Amino acid sequence: MRFYFIYLMLIPIVLLDLFLIVYHFVFYKKYMFFDLFTTEVRRKDYIVIDRHKINGLSLKQKINCLYCDYFNGVLSYGLELAGLTEQLFCPYKNNPQRKNAHAYYQNFRACDGCIGGKKDDGTSTNKDLTE
Repeated sequence: MRFYFIYLMLIPIVLLDLFLIVYHFVFYKKYMFFDLFTTEVRRKDYIVIDRHKINGLSLKQKINCLYCDYFNGVLSYGLELAGLTEQLFCPYKNNPQRKNAHAYYQNFRACDGCIGGKKDDGTSTNKDLTE
C-alpha cells in the first residue's frame, strides 16, 4: 500500500509544475523584457528525466526513477524561480545559517534586528529596508 501512496503526490506536483510554468511565463518574461532579470531560467535544465535509462532496472524501479526525476526537478525549478523572485523583491538576509538556501541568498543584505544585522562597514541597514 505504501508503494502506491507515494504516487498520490503526483497530483500536487503536476499542479505545482503547471503553476510554475504560468508564473515563469507571465512574471519572468515580462521582467526580463525590462532587463530586471539577466538570468534566463530554462525548465529543461532543472527537470532532467534520465535515470530510467540505467541498465538493469526492473520496470518498477524505472517507474520510481521517472517519478523521482520529475518530482525533484519540479522542486528545483521552483526553488530557482523563488530565489530569483526573492532577489528582486526582498534581497535581505535574516538568517545566514539557513539550511538549503538558494544560491542568491549569500549576496543579500543583512538587516538590523536580524542575525548579522549590520553592513560590512558596521553601519545600520534600516535605511536599506525603507528604500
